Amino acid sequence: MLDAIDEAIAHAVIEASTDASGSCFTFTHGLLVDAVRRSINPRRLIRIHERIAQAMELRTPDNAAAIAMHYDQAGIPEKAYRHAMAAGNAALAIYAHADARRFFELAERETVDPVERASALHRLAEIAETEGRHALGEELCDRALAGLEGRPDDHALLGLRRMRHRTRALQGQPAQTTIIMCSELLVTARALGDHVEESQLLNMISQCLGRLGEWREAEDVACEAVAAAEKTDDPRLLAESLTRLGTSVMDRNTTDAADFHKRALSLFRTAGDRCGEARCHINIGRLQQRSGQSKAAEAAFEQAREAAMIAHAVDLAGLASLNLGVSYLRHGKLELASERYDEAYLRFTESANESHRLATLYNMAHLARESEDWATASALYEQVVAAAARIGQPDVELGARAGQALSSLAVGARSVAEDAMRWIRANVETRPDWWFQGRDLVDALRIRMAAERGDDSHALRLLHDGIEIALRHDPYVAAYLIAECAPSFRRSQDALLALIDEITPETTALGFAAMAERLTVLRAALASATRAA
Repeated sequence: MLDAIDEAIAHAVIEASTDASGSCFTFTHGLLVDAVRRSINPRRLIRIHERIAQAMELRTPDNAAAIAMHYDQAGIPEKAYRHAMAAGNAALAIYAHADARRFFELAERETVDPVERASALHRLAEIAETEGRHALGEELCDRALAGLEGRPDDHALLGLRRMRHRTRALQGQPAQTTIIMCSELLVTARALGDHVEESQLLNMISQCLGRLGEWREAEDVACEAVAAAEKTDDPRLLAESLTRLGTSVMDRNTTDAADFHKRALSLFRTAGDRCGEARCHINIGRLQQRSGQSKAAEAAFEQAREAAMIAHAVDLAGLASLNLGVSYLRHGKLELASERYDEAYLRFTESANESHRLATLYNMAHLARESEDWATASALYEQVVAAAARIGQPDVELGARAGQALSSLAVGARSVAEDAMRWIRANVETRPDWWFQGRDLVDALRIRMAAERGDDSHALRLLHDGIEIALRHDPYVAAYLIAECAPSFRRSQDALLALIDEITPETTALGFAAMAERLTVLRAALASATRAA
């Protein structure tokens, strides 16, 4: 062999590599490799690939990628499948999605066993979901399930069915439909004693209940998910369940929510799960934003955005951008907010994530209204109402109807606002303590409609009630209600001045400079009107 190597070096066919051991050589040109390969008897070449793979299994067993390729070339499907799956999992662990996809596709191609093929397709679907390609994820689940048709229920079937419903939910399947489907699968998971699937299904049900505004039920189900996860030896699953529980209690108990998210973040970091880290940073940032730690919140959203981009997680990167946009809007940075909303919208459109795309449109409508672009705001709110009704998000639909009505009031279209008010009243007044994104718009509409018909006492009572509930959940909203509604009052200047004096110091302390300035200007106008009277 040494004589052959010397001869090859002398003819400039190969050269020593930079390997310190001096035992590695490379061809000087890729065409020489092709020439040598063509000169070998194809049957002998197959045998060479097999011998190399066997040698590598002994000498470098961790090099699953190369071993899989050699067994593939050698035409030994069983061993090619096993090493291709290992190589795909290793690539996925470092977010090398293109490499992972290549090896899982190789694994699917090599096997004729339907269970093994379903496993490879399942991993391909997971990559598609991370990348935000939800339609492709659903298609891959369908292909895997078609190959397993007729088999009795088992863990593989259960996981694929759950994942298919998750991809459908992300594409706009109504929340109530997802709850029904997952509840049916939950019965099977419990019958099989599969605590992993039980926990994941409960997490999905809790998330859908949250979207429907059923937060108490969402919290109860999330607690069950944590209990099921604790019966497994899977720290990542436990972290996911803690994240869901933290989200479900966020509006009721911010201290507990923060503890759950921090515990989950620690588990995700230990597992090296960048996607999980991104979700935790987003939730921690939202809690910091509510408590007035605006700089810390924006830093958390940026951390989430960075982690999501490392993981090539399209939806999570979009969600981080969306939350950054909300933060910028609250601080009066309208241009920056617009940039982040546009970025989020593009990502969610790319992934066809209907729920997150809806949330982005909703916030873009708020931005247009804050910019006094009433026509654009009204048109965007109309889109949101239609989409929210279609996919079953009543809280977003309520907020959008109220936002559209407020935009109509700004241009004197009172009849539109009155029509919206009748629908809103029927859906909100039965749940006076229901807190949801858009509750500020609903309360603002109710207060303004009462004030503008001259019923200042009722309007003031509604304003006090709105501020009271807002202070329990989001102090910024309390300041917004006063700034939005005070100009509509015909009297009650003294009461309004007292409310402004009460809320302005906290608004300033929380870093909402633009809102604090708005309150200051409003106070000056009210004081001037009081003196004139």
